[in-house]
Amino acid sequence: MDRVTQLQDRVDLLAWYFCDTLRMIPQSFNPAELEGIKDPVSKPDFVDYSLRYQFFSKKICQTVKEILVLADSLPSPESTEAIQELEKEQLALTQEYYAQLEKTQSKLSLIKEAIHIFTEESHVTDALLAQNKSAEKL
Repeated sequence: MDRVTQLQDRVDLLAWYFCDTLRMIPQSFNPAELEGIKDPVSKPDFVDYSLRYQFFSKKICQTVKEILVLADSLPSPESTEAIQELEKEQLALTQEYYAQLEKTQSKLSLIKEAIHIFTEESHVTDALLAQNKSAEKL
């Protein structure tokens, strides 16, 4: 998993912690009694949510630290500039390589042509020599 995806996952987790904490806030209060209205529903016992709040505050702090570490590990503008310089140098070297390759292929074509000419002349020479030998025999 790359750093950007990890960072995105941590931000999503942080949002989930915040939403879950907000969901717990109304649950942590005792229901209010309204004058003149009798509530037929029995009132639940008060639950202490302080341990849950501590848990979520620790998780939020831990996640924020992880986000900061991941954000710091992303490439900085300075390293991006260095990468761009290396890419420019690589492009120049690639262009030089292809220019040299073209020159080499052109020289190879000349060498092949010369070999072809020598081979043809060798056949002509062999034929002439063969004619001379047969003429000498006569």
